[in-house]
Amino acid sequence: MNIYHVMRMDTAKVKSLIKETRDKKGKMKYSFAYGLKIVSTVLFCMAVVLLFTALFGSENSIVGVITVIAVMVFEKADLGIKSSHAAFTLIVSFLILAIGPQLASLVSPAAGFIINLFCILTLLVLSCHNIIMSNHSTIVLGYLLLMGYEVTGDVYIKRIAGLLFGGIIVAAVFYHKHYKITYRRTFKDLFKEFNPGTLRTQWQLKMALGISLSLFLAEVLHFSRPIWVGIACMSLLQPFTHDLTFRACRRAPFVIIGSIAFGVVYYFMPDSLIPFIGIFGGLVLGLCSSYKWQSAFNCFGAISIVVPQFGLLNAILLRIINNLFGTLFSIAFDKIFTFLINLINVIKLKVLADAA
Repeated sequence: MNIYHVMRMDTAKVKSLIKETRDKKGKMKYSFAYGLKIVSTVLFCMAVVLLFTALFGSENSIVGVITVIAVMVFEKADLGIKSSHAAFTLIVSFLILAIGPQLASLVSPAAGFIINLFCILTLLVLSCHNIIMSNHSTIVLGYLLLMGYEVTGDVYIKRIAGLLFGGIIVAAVFYHKHYKITYRRTFKDLFKEFNPGTLRTQWQLKMALGISLSLFLAEVLHFSRPIWVGIACMSLLQPFTHDLTFRACRRAPFVIIGSIAFGVVYYFMPDSLIPFIGIFGGLVLGLCSSYKWQSAFNCFGAISIVVPQFGLLNAILLRIINNLFGTLFSIAFDKIFTFLINLINVIKLKVLADAA
């Protein structure tokens, strides 16, 4: 296996390959490829973000972040429909990203709940037909990130242009990588197969309702940075309850560890290097294949952004409290949602038995 093929592998697979390789020379080659993969990925991400910043302004650098994540994900993950239709679907998804978060920020929390529910559910139907791909981690995350970086006026016009540009790039990369794959399913079939009786649709409804409701509660309770609550819910509300339990047991403790670690690094870091803490967290994050350490090092980039606004201690407390709230809410919401689905199924069976 050459260096290029190793660089194309997932982090967990590369680590496993390095661990299982007994040959010293082979182990060194795979380790080098792994390091090169991390460095090249970071440089590529920085280049794209800098390009979007130059074209659409520093307030819209987040659009570059969303675009580069989507490119890296959708070059590998297909949407389960014809490639041309899937490319169109990705552009539509980016247009929703351009409109939904902005509309939700302009209205009351109740109206915002309706807008978020409709937009997030639509994004899940469009891009998460194959739940194994976990595409929601890209598209819905993008939606939530944009909610945390509100803009107005001419800057918002540039954001629309940036997201349209980003959507076209992602769609083009996707089509180039997947046009040889043949599917009979079309864009319309995504909606035709939306059926509350199926596990896929039930999960899509649970995810959309859970995230939207968590954002609503965070805003009503006057949480600062409510998107952190929504992101926690997005991460935890998995299709299968045992996955939620696995993640919930790890997210809160390791968010606390990651937040405290950020505080220690920030306190002892020379002032000239503080702006690079987020990048450092991103580099280490690229080395992590386990959910617990991903949760920990995600804190570095997230907290570094809000320290100038809230101060170090408040930013750390905010990160911990929002994630604890999001975790507890997700556990409770999953139990309630599952109970209601089971109750509906029992009622359906009883109705059918009475009719027979």
